[in-house]
Amino acid sequence: MSNTTPHQDHSCYALNLLQEAVIIADSAHQISYLNSAAEHLCACASYEVKGQPLTQTLTLIDGLSREKITLPFEQCIEQNRIIKITKHVVLLDNYGQEHRVEITFAPYPPDDEQGIIILFKDLSETQQLSDRLNHEASHDTLTGLMNRQTFEQQLSKYIRNMDEYAVEHCLCYIDIHQFKIINNQAGHVINNQAGHVISNQILQEIAEILRNSMRSIDRVARIEGDEFALLLVDKTPQQAQQVIQLILDNVKHHVFSNNTFDFECGLSIGVVPISNTFEEPAQILTYGELACSSAKLKGFNQVHVFSDDDYELTRQHTEIMRAGGIKEAISGNRFSLYCQPIVSLPIIDERVQHYELLL
Repeated sequence: MSNTTPHQDHSCYALNLLQEAVIIADSAHQISYLNSAAEHLCACASYEVKGQPLTQTLTLIDGLSREKITLPFEQCIEQNRIIKITKHVVLLDNYGQEHRVEITFAPYPPDDEQGIIILFKDLSETQQLSDRLNHEASHDTLTGLMNRQTFEQQLSKYIRNMDEYAVEHCLCYIDIHQFKIINNQAGHVINNQAGHVISNQILQEIAEILRNSMRSIDRVARIEGDEFALLLVDKTPQQAQQVIQLILDNVKHHVFSNNTFDFECGLSIGVVPISNTFEEPAQILTYGELACSSAKLKGFNQVHVFSDDDYELTRQHTEIMRAGGIKEAISGNRFSLYCQPIVSLPIIDERVQHYELLL
């Protein structure tokens, strides 16, 4: 015969219908009840933990500091008040899996101050959705690498701490050599749609090679199109040569194939020593792009290191910006034409014979 009363049976039935996890413990802090949601969240059956100390089943840690959270049983019961913990609470289940939660402690039953009831709101799905949205906003969809905006933020962070730690960093600006030709060949040999798929596949495989060639403290991003950037932390250009050579070797020995055709890929790499004289991350990337352009002129799998004396690059940059700015302004319909009459003072003849035009 069951020892529970009909009232208790009805209460348990009602608690099992809740989506929130519920744990009830007695005055000795021993578990007397878990509802179905709590069994699922804690990854244990109610009968397995019934009568066990709460601290043996319930492990909470701070999601930031990773320190264990002390459960506020005494304050809750002695002060007869509800206590909520909502920030950075992580529940470790029976298998060691982590669940982001909000947790509420309350005296139970309210009048007797004997035990305690604990309610959990599982935020894991919400947190995962938030993490996914944040990741999509800061990373390139195709390759999974961080995007330009996020990379510039990382660059800015490392520029700021150079003086404090007396270190040097190095930027590698990487471009897939003659990628447009490879893309056009793929589209011509098969069809345009298949060529597009192959180009995406190459970008993904190059991204994976870069990711596997660097340390966890380094940063890599897809800047745009077939251009990537790699930040080598605490490395001079000379020290970076080993990493660069590893990248070139890995690309050289990698087979880019769509099971029908093989494609040979090479890289052009511009290297920029980063100093604290750089004020803007965009300036570093510009120099990297210019150095990469010089590497392209040297041929297949070439590297060019940018220096302050590289006046040829500066000249190229000026010409590129001037020509590119005009073409972009024309295509974007950003030119405005103004006209004003040229007249003599005092006005003797009101007829206007000359105009000044301003573009």
